[in-house]
Amino acid sequence: MRVFKLLIATGLIAAGATAVLAQDLAADREATMKKVGGAFGAVNKMNRGQSPYDGAAAAEAFTTISTSAKHFATLFPADGKAAGRSLPSIWEKKADFDARVEKLASSSAAAATEAAKGEAEFKAAFATIGPQCGSCHETYRGEKP
Repeated sequence: MRVFKLLIATGLIAAGATAVLAQDLAADREATMKKVGGAFGAVNKMNRGQSPYDGAAAAEAFTTISTSAKHFATLFPADGKAAGRSLPSIWEKKADFDARVEKLASSSAAAATEAAKGEAEFKAAFATIGPQCGSCHETYRGEKP
Protein backbone atom coordinates (compact mmCIF):
# COMPACT_ATOMS: atom_id res chain seq x y z
CA MET A 1 0.00 0.00 0.00
CA ARG A 2 2.85 2.38 0.78
CA VAL A 3 4.40 1.74 -2.59
CA PHE A 4 1.08 2.50 -4.28
CA LYS A 5 0.71 5.79 -2.37
CA LEU A 6 4.29 6.68 -3.20
CA LEU A 7 3.68 6.04 -6.90
CA ILE A 8 0.55 8.19 -6.87
CA ALA A 9 2.33 11.00 -5.02
CA THR A 10 5.25 10.84 -7.46
CA GLY A 11 2.85 10.98 -10.39
CA LEU A 12 1.04 14.01 -8.96
CA ILE A 13 4.32 15.82 -8.34
CA ALA A 14 5.50 15.06 -11.88
CA ALA A 15 2.19 16.25 -13.35
CA GLY A 16 2.43 19.44 -11.33
CA ALA A 17 6.01 20.02 -12.41
CA THR A 18 5.03 19.48 -16.05
CA ALA A 19 2.22 22.02 -15.73
CA VAL A 20 4.60 24.56 -14.19
CA LEU A 21 7.16 23.94 -16.95
CA ALA A 22 4.45 24.44 -19.59
CA GLN A 23 3.42 27.71 -17.95
CA ASP A 24 7.07 28.84 -17.79
CA LEU A 25 7.52 27.91 -21.45
CA ALA A 26 4.44 29.90 -22.46
CA ALA A 27 5.63 32.89 -20.43
CA ASP A 28 9.10 32.65 -21.99
CA ARG A 29 7.54 32.45 -25.47
CA GLU A 30 5.50 35.57 -24.81
CA ALA A 31 8.43 37.50 -23.34
CA THR A 32 10.70 36.53 -26.23
CA MET A 33 8.09 37.49 -28.83
CA LYS A 34 7.59 40.85 -27.12
CA LYS A 35 11.35 41.39 -27.22
CA VAL A 36 11.34 40.68 -30.95
CA GLY A 37 8.32 42.92 -31.40
CA GLY A 38 10.07 45.79 -29.64
CA ALA A 39 13.20 45.38 -31.75
CA PHE A 40 11.19 45.09 -34.94
CA GLY A 41 9.16 48.14 -33.97
CA ALA A 42 12.34 50.19 -33.60
CA VAL A 43 13.64 49.29 -37.06
CA ASN A 44 10.18 49.61 -38.57
CA LYS A 45 10.01 53.23 -37.38
CA MET A 46 13.40 53.90 -38.93
CA ASN A 47 12.31 52.28 -42.16
CA ARG A 48 9.17 54.42 -42.32
CA GLY A 49 11.03 57.61 -41.46
CA GLN A 50 9.17 57.96 -38.14
CA SER A 51 12.50 58.02 -36.34
CA PRO A 52 15.92 58.91 -37.72
CA TYR A 53 18.13 56.19 -39.15
CA ASP A 54 20.70 55.03 -36.59
CA GLY A 55 22.96 52.28 -37.89
CA ALA A 56 24.15 51.16 -34.47
CA ALA A 57 20.60 51.00 -33.07
CA ALA A 58 19.36 49.15 -36.15
CA ALA A 59 22.22 46.65 -35.91
CA GLU A 60 21.42 46.11 -32.24
CA ALA A 61 17.73 45.57 -32.99
CA PHE A 62 18.48 43.04 -35.74
CA THR A 63 20.91 41.27 -33.41
CA THR A 64 18.16 41.05 -30.80
CA ILE A 65 15.84 39.50 -33.38
CA SER A 66 18.53 37.01 -34.44
CA THR A 67 19.40 36.01 -30.88
CA SER A 68 15.74 35.63 -29.99
CA ALA A 69 15.06 33.55 -33.09
CA LYS A 70 17.85 31.18 -32.05
CA HIS A 71 16.14 30.92 -28.66
CA PHE A 72 12.83 29.95 -30.34
CA ALA A 73 14.10 26.40 -30.82
CA THR A 74 13.98 25.88 -27.06
CA LEU A 75 10.56 27.52 -26.79
CA PHE A 76 8.83 25.18 -29.22
CA PRO A 77 10.18 21.69 -28.41
CA ALA A 78 9.09 18.76 -30.56
CA ASP A 79 6.95 17.41 -27.72
CA GLY A 80 5.45 20.82 -26.94
CA LYS A 81 1.86 21.94 -27.06
CA ALA A 82 0.09 25.04 -28.24
CA ALA A 83 -0.30 27.72 -25.59
CA GLY A 84 -1.10 31.38 -25.79
CA ARG A 85 -1.36 32.32 -29.45
CA SER A 86 0.80 29.49 -30.79
CA LEU A 87 -1.16 27.16 -33.06
CA PRO A 88 -0.96 23.35 -33.24
CA SER A 89 0.31 23.75 -36.81
CA ILE A 90 3.74 24.53 -35.31
CA TRP A 91 4.03 20.87 -34.31
CA GLU A 92 2.13 19.52 -37.30
CA LYS A 93 4.63 21.24 -39.63
CA LYS A 94 7.61 21.30 -37.27
CA ALA A 95 10.28 21.06 -39.99
CA ASP A 96 8.81 24.06 -41.81
CA PHE A 97 8.53 26.05 -38.59
CA ASP A 98 12.12 25.25 -37.61
CA ALA A 99 13.38 26.19 -41.09
CA ARG A 100 11.58 29.54 -40.89
CA VAL A 101 13.06 30.23 -37.45
CA GLU A 102 16.57 29.37 -38.69
CA LYS A 103 16.10 31.61 -41.73
CA LEU A 104 14.97 34.49 -39.50
CA ALA A 105 17.98 34.01 -37.22
CA SER A 106 20.48 34.02 -40.09
CA SER A 107 18.76 36.80 -42.06
CA SER A 108 18.59 39.01 -38.98
CA ALA A 109 22.26 38.44 -38.23
CA ALA A 110 23.11 39.42 -41.81
CA ALA A 111 20.78 42.43 -41.54
CA ALA A 112 22.65 43.61 -38.43
CA THR A 113 25.87 43.74 -40.43
CA GLU A 114 24.22 45.50 -43.38
CA ALA A 115 22.29 47.99 -41.24
CA ALA A 116 25.48 49.37 -39.76
CA LYS A 117 26.87 50.19 -43.25
CA GLY A 118 24.36 52.86 -44.19
CA GLU A 119 20.70 53.75 -44.61
CA ALA A 120 20.33 52.19 -48.06
CA GLU A 121 21.80 48.90 -46.83
CA PHE A 122 19.55 49.09 -43.76
CA LYS A 123 16.42 49.50 -45.87
CA ALA A 124 17.40 46.61 -48.13
CA ALA A 125 18.06 44.39 -45.11
CA PHE A 126 14.82 45.44 -43.44
CA ALA A 127 12.87 44.45 -46.54
CA THR A 128 13.95 40.82 -46.04
CA ILE A 129 12.96 40.58 -42.37
CA GLY A 130 9.40 41.92 -42.27
CA PRO A 131 7.94 39.37 -44.68
CA GLN A 132 9.60 36.53 -42.78
CA CYS A 133 7.94 37.59 -39.54
CA GLY A 134 4.60 38.11 -41.23
CA SER A 135 4.48 34.80 -43.07
CA CYS A 136 5.31 32.86 -39.92
CA HIS A 137 2.66 34.72 -37.93
CA GLU A 138 0.06 34.04 -40.63
CA THR A 139 0.78 30.33 -40.48
CA TYR A 140 1.64 29.67 -36.84
CA ARG A 141 0.08 32.40 -34.66
CA GLY A 142 -3.54 32.57 -33.65
CA GLU A 143 -5.75 35.59 -33.11
CA LYS A 144 -5.71 37.58 -29.89
CA PRO A 145 -8.22 36.21 -27.42
